[in-house]
Amino acid sequence: MSEKEYIRAVLHRSRLPRSVRRRLRADLESDFAARRAKGQSDAEIIAAMGPADQLAAGFAEEFAPRPRSGRETAALAGAAVFGVLLLIGLVWFVAEQLILGGLFGGLTGGPVGGVGVIGGVDGPTVVLVSSEPALWPWILFLLLAAGLAVCLLLYRRWRNRD
Repeated sequence: MSEKEYIRAVLHRSRLPRSVRRRLRADLESDFAARRAKGQSDAEIIAAMGPADQLAAGFAEEFAPRPRSGRETAALAGAAVFGVLLLIGLVWFVAEQLILGGLFGGLTGGPVGGVGVIGGVDGPTVVLVSSEPALWPWILFLLLAAGLAVCLLLYRRWRNRD
């Protein structure tokens, strides 16, 4: 068995996350190189390390991911619920604006700020109505963005816990 075959067998049988396997591959390759520099052959190095199954079991035991704590699980569940509620709020807001916005004025939040009439006796007449946009859609958008950012940070922390 060659060095590459042995390392591949150890990593395959260890069933560890990819980031841990990369680190182990680098460690095993450097160990092989250091032992070769001392004059050992591949067969001697493999015999000294032991069978691939045994070495893989030792690595799996040493580098196994720890179970999630109750606090982490609660934080992830809370973030997921918060994100779902914000998503429902956003969908409701968009549906309300698309369906009812044309009927009742869309994103207007208060009384009319000004009215202007442009036109004359013989030309087209245009009536311009202005108002301030409501504040609550922007607050809802910022809450949604913050909730999604928290969800992404918690997810990345959970994925990188090893």
